[in-house]
Amino acid sequence: MGSSTELTAYLGYYVLINGVNTWVQDTNYIVYSSSNSNVASINGHILTARGVGTATITASIAPKAPLIPRPCSNGLPSPVSCAITVIKGNQNINWNQTLSGTLGDPPITLNATASSGLPVT
Repeated sequence: MGSSTELTAYLGYYVLINGVNTWVQDTNYIVYSSSNSNVASINGHILTARGVGTATITASIAPKAPLIPRPCSNGLPSPVSCAITVIKGNQNINWNQTLSGTLGDPPITLNATASSGLPVT
C-alpha cells in the first residue's frame, strides 16, 4: 500500500489521513488503527492527537474489500505503519476586556481566546 513514514502533530489537533493504493478502488476500505489511543485515536479517516507521546498508526485493507484484479498476486498486501509523535504546541491566551470591580460586586465573566483555537476553560 505504501511505505513507512513519520508524522508530528500538535496536541489537540486533527489530521485527515487518506491512504493511496492500487489494491482497492475505494479508499473507504482502508482501515486505520492506533497502537496507543491515549496519544492518537482514529475515527474513520480522522486522527486526533490526544496526548503527548508516540504511537504507531497502521493502515490495512478491510476484509471483503472489492479488490482490483492482480494477475501475479498471492493475496492482500501487508499492512503499512507510520510513527506519529504528538507534541505540545505554544499558545497564547488573550482577553480584551477591562477588569474592574470591588469586593461584593457580582462575579466577572472572562471572555478569553486561545491562539491554538482550543476552548479556554
